[in-house]
Amino acid sequence: MDDKWRFDFTVPEPPTGKRVTASEAEVLLQSRLREKREEFENAIWQLARFYSSTRQRDEAARYITFLMWLTDDLERQAAYWLALGQSMERVDDFEEAVSNYRRALSMEPTDADTWYFINNNLGYSLIQLGAYDEAEPFCRSAIQIAPQRHNAYKNLGLALQGQGKFSDAAKSFMRAVQANASDPRALNHLEALVEQHPDLTSLDSELAAFLDRSREAVACATRLVTEAINRQHEGSSELTHIEKMLIGVHRTVFLEGRSQFSTDCIRRALGLSVEEWRSGYAAIFQAMREDDSGGAPQLSTKYRGVFRQVRRNVYTLTPYGHQLVVQIHRPNQSV
Repeated sequence: MDDKWRFDFTVPEPPTGKRVTASEAEVLLQSRLREKREEFENAIWQLARFYSSTRQRDEAARYITFLMWLTDDLERQAAYWLALGQSMERVDDFEEAVSNYRRALSMEPTDADTWYFINNNLGYSLIQLGAYDEAEPFCRSAIQIAPQRHNAYKNLGLALQGQGKFSDAAKSFMRAVQANASDPRALNHLEALVEQHPDLTSLDSELAAFLDRSREAVACATRLVTEAINRQHEGSSELTHIEKMLIGVHRTVFLEGRSQFSTDCIRRALGLSVEEWRSGYAAIFQAMREDDSGGAPQLSTKYRGVFRQVRRNVYTLTPYGHQLVVQIHRPNQSV
């Protein structure tokens, strides 16, 4: 098969162990701090990652900083500065994230994964600050380190687009889609770029055909990922509409990269028809909003205050909602 039409996929691995809530996980991780000395550092590291994934930046920073005091090993120091940058990035503090990534960069770690993510995430954070020229070489360095990974191609596309190099940006987005069709963000960027600059399809005769193939590949990957997530919950109990909705929100926010979304985004992520959404989900979604105006079904406090309205039919997760979605399925650590 011609490689130009080849698309790779990733499917989430099923989690192991007992399902617990975020509060239960925090208590368990805290208890591990009392383990014997050789396990102490790993316990702190796991706790730091937990606080980072749930956007508790101050707690995450406290534990990561403590880890730095425990070692003089530059390899570990670099990994900790990277983690601290990721924690800042999750709360959109990109200036602080850049500062932390630069500290990690200066240590020049030999671990390929650490070195990749330092360059990739530094490039991404610089893009968020509008420093497209400065971001480009870091994205290219990440690609050289791990050419099979897709994130750096996507970020390189954003850096090139920000510099007005639209044709090169399109090619980079195309490469990102091929590297991992399970992540639809690169396709979303490519479609938006072509919509803004329709002349790109005339400059590249294969671009239109590639878009069609990419949509098919991403749709296929979406089905595979949804099936994999559903299998993770088999055997315990039948998923409730609320749990299914939170899985759809996870895909929309963490995999598609939409910090703001409509109810149609969640409906499509779950593969529901408009009728199915209206009959089984719409009222529940209303009850999960922090500004619920009444008339919606009564839910337990666990599922209230999850969504906040930004404008008409556009919503975002509340800080509590973000933590709740993380419980359903841990987000990908890369950006």
